Amino acid sequence: MLICSILPIENRRNRLSEGEVLDDRNVLKQRDPHRVFESVCHTTELLAEAIEVGAPEHDGRSIHTVVIVGRNHELLAADLLYAVIGAATPIVRHSSSELPSYADQNTLVIIAGRDDYRTLYQAARMRQCQIAVLAPLSSALLETVKADGVVYVVRQNQSPRRLEITWLLMALATLLVHFGCTDNKLVQDMRESSNWLKEHIDRWHWSVPVHENYAKQLSLLAVGKTPIFCSTSPTDALARLWKSAWNETAKNTAFNSSYSADGQWELAGWLSHPIEKPFGIFDFISDLDEESMTTSQAVNRVLSGKRPTSNLIHLEGSLHIRQLLFGIMLGEITAFYVAILNNVRPDEVDIHTKLQNAKEIN
Repeated sequence: MLICSILPIENRRNRLSEGEVLDDRNVLKQRDPHRVFESVCHTTELLAEAIEVGAPEHDGRSIHTVVIVGRNHELLAADLLYAVIGAATPIVRHSSSELPSYADQNTLVIIAGRDDYRTLYQAARMRQCQIAVLAPLSSALLETVKADGVVYVVRQNQSPRRLEITWLLMALATLLVHFGCTDNKLVQDMRESSNWLKEHIDRWHWSVPVHENYAKQLSLLAVGKTPIFCSTSPTDALARLWKSAWNETAKNTAFNSSYSADGQWELAGWLSHPIEKPFGIFDFISDLDEESMTTSQAVNRVLSGKRPTSNLIHLEGSLHIRQLLFGIMLGEITAFYVAILNNVRPDEVDIHTKLQNAKEIN
């Protein structure tokens, strides 16, 4: 169900000029010269493509733990994968260049990061772990992996890099299926979701006016504020992804918070705050998770007068993986519109290099 209008009348009047900006093709072209938006829209095409696994032979041993090695986007994809699969396949996210001490012959180590993980790779070989590597063609590690006959997948190069998250999710799921850690239904569901997801993305396209465009409406609710994306356990990874999208694409500080049992204690932080704060609260709501709506309503009652009332982000889809894919793309596109409203380019910024250069000056 497409929500065609979520803004109260008074808010629509206040945001009229910003709404006109989002509907102005010339403004969008000026602020998106590298056509990031079109790259986002084409992301769904990757779901329809089969992931080719190189050197596919393996000994079929039992896998007790999966360690996914990487950094920001790789670990976001790992979190999303775990949200779908759950505890049936223990997945550990790992960013260090050192192999975890518990890794053994019943551990599947998937090296997905772009960094140089050759030391970790060699350590995994010495401990006889099951290994798979996701690496670009230009990677020196990939050449070593091919020579060793280890399972690999050639990594796609997307720009901006955060657009790799959907592909990474598909590639990681494919590898788990390949090693017998889960059945093929997940990969099949993702592939069959491609056209369904594209239909939703078409409704969020820049050519669709604000009053019919859910992503534009959400961006109008968020602009000028520091958003806090709140979730229950099934959507915790999605909340982290939206926070990341706001930081990287919209160049806008954002936070995420969980309504799960472990995260509820943090809500006490609102009890000393007046409502006049520059925060925008967004709750993820899923028909597949009854707790999401009841928890959102309960939190709003408890924090009434202390915290702004939350805006609801409705996730569509009859399957959990579809709701996550829906949420991924809605978040990326909404963050793009916030970037336009913030008068910044949605292009990738190599902040890591800037920080390294700043350190050298010191």
